[in-house]
Amino acid sequence: MCFWFQTLITPFNEMPNGRFYDPRSRNSFKYEHLRKEATDIQIENANDGGSETWRKAVQEEADKYTDSHYEETGIAAVFVNNGSLTLCIESHRNGRWRSQWTIPIADGKNEQCEIKGIIKVHVHYYEDGNVQLVSTKETSAKITYTVSFYKSILSVVFMEERGKRSKTIAE
Repeated sequence: MCFWFQTLITPFNEMPNGRFYDPRSRNSFKYEHLRKEATDIQIENANDGGSETWRKAVQEEADKYTDSHYEETGIAAVFVNNGSLTLCIESHRNGRWRSQWTIPIADGKNEQCEIKGIIKVHVHYYEDGNVQLVSTKETSAKITYTVSFYKSILSVVFMEERGKRSKTIAE
């Protein structure tokens, strides 16, 4: 049985030989950039080292977040990368919104962690002229590991994205 999910093409899920890995379906594929099509799909037996539980929980909350805040135009993908999670959010509703968040996986030694993010916005308006907004903002926030840690992560992401977006537009 194979389930298909939308995913993103990023450096975080890139494999050798021009392949990409989708952690939700556990498939790898080649991506044809000109046709915008996944080809040569193969099942992967990934060794997640125990981090898959974290990844799935953050993915679930990220999907809820994008469904409610990006009106069906957003997609979130969570990847395990160098002992941490990388959450990538992208939307193309009225331009291009990309954000990338690095989330340390709890090691049992620390009660807090620092989530780091970068938000990139590119909007082009041409109805009454030709105006473009291109903005990049880096941000970070400390968060405490709790039972509702996954929900807390997305609360931080929402507050940071909303605050930085409003501040960028105001500038």
